[in-house]
Amino acid sequence: MKVPLAAPLLAASGATSPHRPPRRALLSSLLLPGALLLGGAFADAAGPALPQLTTPYLRAATTKPFEDVVFELNHEIANENFRITGRNEIGSGIRARGYPDFPNAEVIHFCSLENAREVMEMEPGFIAFMPCRVTVHEESGKTVITMPLLPEDHADPRVTAFARRVNEKLRRIFAFAVEDEARPVPTPAPVPAGIQRGRGERP
Repeated sequence: MKVPLAAPLLAASGATSPHRPPRRALLSSLLLPGALLLGGAFADAAGPALPQLTTPYLRAATTKPFEDVVFELNHEIANENFRITGRNEIGSGIRARGYPDFPNAEVIHFCSLENAREVMEMEPGFIAFMPCRVTVHEESGKTVITMPLLPEDHADPRVTAFARRVNEKLRRIFAFAVEDEARPVPTPAPVPAGIQRGRGERP
């Protein structure tokens, strides 16, 4: 049987033809089973769901300048054996886009690969809480510091113990940065009579 010359044109345009099913219906019949298979594969690859955990955070305001707070955070993060892995200078970035009065705001990301290895061997899904971070922003004439902590309500007591141990370090970093008063200089012990001070020693 001869096919009318219009048939190839109809097929190329996607229009229906009495000699073949519509292209859209054909594609749907071919693609739908594959999409269902892929969807199932992705669902299977997702792994077990992370348990519902509570993520507490610390927040406080200080009268210290923004730059001083960032400097102290950098110092204390390193002092607690973390490494700064990233920094988002949001305030300066927004000012560069034409908003010169936008206040300072920054996010500091930090991590310890040894800590990451330790907890992921117990609970790989805990990577969702990495890296640790702290935010600093200016508000109402003060510098505000916010730091999320690791959840301490995991069903595995080993993970909970790990989180509490790391949170102790995070609290020390936070406390160092928010402390408003000047850190006291230790008063030298009185020198017994008859003993001379060394050169350069404070009276």
